[in-house]
Amino acid sequence: MQARDYLRDRGTMAILGLPPHAKLTLPILETMLRGLRVIGCFVGNRQDAVEALALHASGRVRVSLPLLFVLLPPAAAKTS
Repeated sequence: MQARDYLRDRGTMAILGLPPHAKLTLPILETMLRGLRVIGCFVGNRQDAVEALALHASGRVRVSLPLLFVLLPPAAAKTS
């Protein structure tokens, strides 16, 4: 998964709009050694993420932690 490669050590990957039967494959050893967290939510979709990024870019929303959003192409988000 490419998004994992953008995380710093002890970083968190948030996945939005998870389909009911989606699968995620991560290398467990690297994930544990780097202290990575993966959180997910059934609510939200690609458009919600685009709108959230636009709000942040406009300066109307401030975050207390640095964020990095990686939008996967729709084909990459398909379920198995």
